[in-house]
Amino acid sequence: MSSAAGCFRYTAPSASVLSAQAVPVYFRSQDVYTEAAPGTNIVQVAHECGVTIATGCSSGSCGICEVEVYKYDEHNANPSPALVRACIAAIPRGYTRLEIDEVSDPIWGGDGWDT
Repeated sequence: MSSAAGCFRYTAPSASVLSAQAVPVYFRSQDVYTEAAPGTNIVQVAHECGVTIATGCSSGSCGICEVEVYKYDEHNANPSPALVRACIAAIPRGYTRLEIDEVSDPIWGGDGWDT
């Protein structure tokens, strides 16, 4: 079932669905799967699928948009998350799948301001 153009509730993608250039992207917190061209801004990809990523300054200074990105490739089936600021980060090329998740902070809360 489609939630927005080109965005779907997660099911493992088949090789025939994936284009040669596009990178499969899975937004864990909202269970949405899509594909994105390398170089596309993460917040833009999320917005196009109806996925909400909190933003503040939109220039990478405030850190409100920080997300965890798991980068899968043929050599790494269990990657550690990289913390990135989604408003200035782009979809990298060369990965078989990206998974993006909200940062869970038990002290400051999800938005960085409260618990």
